[in-house]
Amino acid sequence: MQKLARACYHHRRAVLAAWIVLLVGLSFAASTSGGVFKVQFGLPGSESERAFKILKDQGFEQRAGVQAKIVFTTKDGVRQPAIRAAMDPFFQRITQQVPGTQIESPYDQPRQISRDGTVAYAALDFKDRNTAAYGTAATKIRNLRDGMHVPGLQIELGSQIFKEASFGSEAIGLILAMIILLVAFGSLLAMGLPIATALAGIGCGVAVVKLVANVFNMPDFTTQAVLMISIGVGIDYALFIVTRYRETLAKGHDPETAVVTALDTAGRAVLFAGSTVVIALLGLLILNTETFRGVAIGTTIGVLLTML
Repeated sequence: MQKLARACYHHRRAVLAAWIVLLVGLSFAASTSGGVFKVQFGLPGSESERAFKILKDQGFEQRAGVQAKIVFTTKDGVRQPAIRAAMDPFFQRITQQVPGTQIESPYDQPRQISRDGTVAYAALDFKDRNTAAYGTAATKIRNLRDGMHVPGLQIELGSQIFKEASFGSEAIGLILAMIILLVAFGSLLAMGLPIATALAGIGCGVAVVKLVANVFNMPDFTTQAVLMISIGVGIDYALFIVTRYRETLAKGHDPETAVVTALDTAGRAVLFAGSTVVIALLGLLILNTETFRGVAIGTTIGVLLTML
């Protein structure tokens, strides 16, 4: 570890440049050649997955994917001729313009209309497809919905695939970590170094995960899992080393000695801790299901790149 620390110290500009090139290169490769994550409805190898397979094998492909709801309401009642005259063509446009969809209209199933007649829902079934295709279908349906302009009519779409991007919990956690580090260190530079180190490792890890998705099937929430775990371990590991470096500097040692001491002590702890996390995550492979296998591989890659 001491030799590695001295080599990195004496060639620090080259080391920094190499990580920047690696981050940019991997990000570009992931954006152009990254694999497609798959929306998971069951656990492969489980009873629910076998049920979906039976649906496909018996000619019910249209019901083997996501099941969504189109909920609409109006105070004048959904059975009003003007409302039905608007909703029936709307359902037809969806099935015509979004391949592999099937709609069960409330006008054909009275049980899908509330007792007071002001709320109804249509059951929207999708044929199984990958995450990107679901995103395209969801965008198309949202656009069709937004094109509906009927006074007093409100239409809402219910399903995870219609969820639009928002300010995620990962970003909130990162901001809180920055505030805590700033208070603890009292220095923007000392706060920024663990954050920058963690983000660089996370960026490389997420990019590699997207590339590995070409080989292994991974659920659509793999990236979020990698981000959450990598942010935690990345800031934690970098904080160990930075803290030890600052302590050594405070004792009057020169920067090179502080770097060597930090990596030879806290750095060893990081290697041990990171290896333990990797072993724990790989324990998910014992469950022998495609979903957990993909998550285990993805999060392991994220932790390894962050640790490096």
